[in-house]
Amino acid sequence: MNTRLTPVFTLLTVAALATSASCFAAEKFTFLTNWYAQAEHGGFYQAQATGLYQHAGLDVEIKMGGPQINVMQLMAAGQADCTLGDNGQALETWQAGVHAVTVATVFQHSADGVYHP
Repeated sequence: MNTRLTPVFTLLTVAALATSASCFAAEKFTFLTNWYAQAEHGGFYQAQATGLYQHAGLDVEIKMGGPQINVMQLMAAGQADCTLGDNGQALETWQAGVHAVTVATVFQHSADGVYHP
């Protein structure tokens, strides 16, 4: 290959790859918090506001939990892809036959985590 054309070819290849990602639809993902929006959930909302989810190819919808809302039951019913919960909820969910998996510990001094069916 002509060495003068190599930088041009490289630039065109990089440009094509960079624009090809925008051709794919973002994957829809529903996240259900364990309570109303609060400071502890700030990182999730900040990531959405700054476009971090979109940059990762995700179309994230954040839904709020609250009193009398069984987030594990809603997740098991397909209303959310993952949710915040505590270890007690995880054990109760397993006991009910829904095999949710703890995928992250969110708070430093809490038993809360993120679960996925």
